[in-house]
Amino acid sequence: MNKQELEQKFEEIYKAKIEPQLQELESYRLTAKKSFNKNITYIVCLIFIAFYGLYFNIFSSTHNKFQIYGILAFILFIVLMAVSIFFIIRTKKIYDDYRKYTKKALLVPILSVFGEFKLYTEKRTMLYDIQGFGLYPAAEQLTYDDVISGVYKNIPVSIEEINLTHEIETKNSSYTVIDFKGLLFKIKMNKCFNCKIVAGRGLSVRNPRLEKVVLEDVEINKKYKIFSDNQVECRYLMTPSFMERIKNIKTVFDSSYTDFVFNNNYFYLFLGSSNNFFEVGNVYQTLYNNKNYIKVFGELYSLFSLIDYFKLDQKTGL
Repeated sequence: MNKQELEQKFEEIYKAKIEPQLQELESYRLTAKKSFNKNITYIVCLIFIAFYGLYFNIFSSTHNKFQIYGILAFILFIVLMAVSIFFIIRTKKIYDDYRKYTKKALLVPILSVFGEFKLYTEKRTMLYDIQGFGLYPAAEQLTYDDVISGVYKNIPVSIEEINLTHEIETKNSSYTVIDFKGLLFKIKMNKCFNCKIVAGRGLSVRNPRLEKVVLEDVEINKKYKIFSDNQVECRYLMTPSFMERIKNIKTVFDSSYTDFVFNNNYFYLFLGSSNNFFEVGNVYQTLYNNKNYIKVFGELYSLFSLIDYFKLDQKTGL
């Protein structure tokens, strides 16, 4: 289907599967919003009372009463902060439950425009798989947001919104460093190949079987460090047209940087971006605004068009 046909299909699915749910989901949103705001109010009040009580009793007491009032104020502070933490956890659960429910109800029908897809909450790609590529050698933790898996044009596709991070400790503190934030495409190609290719900006390859690849394209060589265990097959896969698409990917998708891997008949494409994708449910935004669904459709169209763009569904040529 071309874009116009997909847009027509989206409009049909919107009227048939999304519109009939909106009244019930909007009622759920208003209830969740009320509970969310109530819990936020409790949290703010509790934290204010806790710190004010601590300050007032410790710094406003006379010297003789300082010790007993200070102890009582500290105990009250601990209790109030514990209650605040309870309400913070409760508030987060209200938000997460609403978000998950609306995404399952509204995102899945939009995905059906492109094929058979499901929304998952469990992990699909493991951290050790990514570490094995050598793209992000410092990464210690992998967290997920959205995970979409299904079939597009008869090929298995997985789209995972992920964060890769690691901790750095100093003498006085520690902080988190983001190694990668964005989307990971995992696409099973129709083309069969036996080689492994890893191409990234800050690549650290420890596999002695992988050799550095120098291609004819000078710009690609400057932008990427490329390693493979089969120089001949690497050039067979990374044709001039494929490399041209890699260089021009920003015109197809809003990505600040891209890394990619060929391995075991799969193509992995890492699209670095600070955006949050596929957001259809927010407790402070009405669900009757169809611009939200059009935006999500546009995001998905851009993503799936990458498969057409890189010709990954073809059995020959890239």
